Amino acid sequence: MIITELLAENFRKYKRLHLKELPQLGLILITGGNESGKSSLGEALSFGLFGRTDNLTTDRTNKLIHWGAEQASVTVSFVHASETYHLKRSVNKTGNQQASLLDAQEQVLASTSAAVEQFLTRLVGFNYSTFSRTFYWSKQLGTEREPDITNLQKMAGIKAYAQLDEELQQELQSAQEALDKLEADHKTTQAAQAAISVDAQRLPDLLEVRETLEDQQKQGQALVSAIPTGSELYLEGHGSYQRYQRKSRWLGHWSLLGIIGLLLVLAAWAVLTLFPQWLDGVSRPDFTREAFFARLLLWIGVGIAIVTSFVLFRGWYVERYRLQPLLEQANQFSHTLQTGWEQANTAIDTMLGTRSTSYLQEQHLFSQAPKVGKLSNDLSLSADLPKQVREYAVLPDQVRYTSNAISEDLKQRGRFFGQCMASLDEDVSKERSLVDQLMSLNREDTEQTAQMTAYQQELKVKTKASELLRQSSQFSIVRFNQIVQQRCQGLLSDFTHSHYNSLEINNDFALRVLSDEKGDYLDFDEISSGTQRQISLAMRMALGNSLVESNDMESQFIFLDEPFAFFDVERTSAALQSLQEATLGHLKQAWVTMQEMPKDVQVAKTIHCLQNESVLDV
Repeated sequence: MIITELLAENFRKYKRLHLKELPQLGLILITGGNESGKSSLGEALSFGLFGRTDNLTTDRTNKLIHWGAEQASVTVSFVHASETYHLKRSVNKTGNQQASLLDAQEQVLASTSAAVEQFLTRLVGFNYSTFSRTFYWSKQLGTEREPDITNLQKMAGIKAYAQLDEELQQELQSAQEALDKLEADHKTTQAAQAAISVDAQRLPDLLEVRETLEDQQKQGQALVSAIPTGSELYLEGHGSYQRYQRKSRWLGHWSLLGIIGLLLVLAAWAVLTLFPQWLDGVSRPDFTREAFFARLLLWIGVGIAIVTSFVLFRGWYVERYRLQPLLEQANQFSHTLQTGWEQANTAIDTMLGTRSTSYLQEQHLFSQAPKVGKLSNDLSLSADLPKQVREYAVLPDQVRYTSNAISEDLKQRGRFFGQCMASLDEDVSKERSLVDQLMSLNREDTEQTAQMTAYQQELKVKTKASELLRQSSQFSIVRFNQIVQQRCQGLLSDFTHSHYNSLEINNDFALRVLSDEKGDYLDFDEISSGTQRQISLAMRMALGNSLVESNDMESQFIFLDEPFAFFDVERTSAALQSLQEATLGHLKQAWVTMQEMPKDVQVAKTIHCLQNESVLDV
């Protein structure tokens, strides 16, 4: 790409800027004092081609508009591969850009900013990033914050490698620090685990003992609640049972008499009616010979049968609905008393079993246990009483006394079981706390192990990534050093006045310069900032030639804004002479801004900018 014409309106300080009949070979020298608008020419080229400048992104290009104007426009005409193109671009105060690319016959090739960018990149083989790093030397390089080594790494194509490797190293360091801290925490966790002594069977055993004690207490409480109730029901039913029992016996007697009377009447009727001959010769009253008497006997039998049936029904009713419920009630109470009696006279260790007994002995709780056998030692109580209760054969006072005695004994046992469970709950709570602590530590141990594994894997992956990154960067480093050896040597010698003849980048992405005076390579930071920029300029020229060659372009322009600000007069003349000779290569058109025109330098075109002039037409 060679610039043939530049037309700008209302751009920066210029109301109108028109550079025409630009030479396609040699130096185009732009001179003028400070604030004369020299750099604006380079910005016009940059904006016209790519829609941005070195210090203004696409969303801030409205800052390029001349004071008081509504919009700025730039038209760049250039030749590429023997074809002529016209790129027109404008920006208004709101920052909206319009762009179009035309061929030599004014045919539109692209009509939007995005389409122009794609077409131009495809046409010349590079975008704005490459252009700004290779073909455009900004005056900002003289005052920017980052050192020139960073720009050189950009040009060499290894800055991304260097930045990524630095980020990887930082991440590796952070991951290693995190892993070290995690390993220390893991050791602390393991020490805490070892300090906790937990018997895996202890808590289940304690819970089983508590369940046994709780069951016994509940059984005792149920009996304590049931015995008084059963006792009151027994006392209420005792009189009723005796009364209904007498009534049942009385009805039984009358039923038996009725049945006997009925049988006798039926027998007499049968003899008189069916076997009268049996009475022949037997002295009897005359009326017994009459049929009427036989019928009378029959009716008397029917009456007796009816009365006897009623008595039998009444006896069944009393037995079924009066005595039977009372007997069932007494039987249930008898069972309750029997159970209470057995519990009260059973040793506590027998009731609780081996495991619970062992725990109570271990905790020395048996000393508080109620005595066993008090009921059996009481002569006023009888072990047969529960059986006698079934038939209401026990006096109410004796039942009340026995019930109270059994209930009181069971209450004492219940209080004892409660005390045991209170002590047991403390042990359960302590053991559960230890188990919870151990489980928490186990979970923490598992999480820490998983995290350590993850960090170890991360370290492994990132170490491998760093290794692969360095291997990949070797290609760019080798290529860079080849360019240095092949193309940069002469320019470097001229630009540095033969103080430095060669440079290279080592495997750690550090640039070194060969000093003939010292006979060894120096780190880039060891040389002055002026010399750094001289070396950077030589590198830019060398890489620019290589890029043009690699893109199969015949020629390319380069714009250098105040490149010799740190050169003395003698070195400036030598550098310009080298730059002139360099235009015989691929960088055929070299734009250079400087304040004064040097002597004895062959220039293809000179453009002089004045401070107070807003129109430049040359």
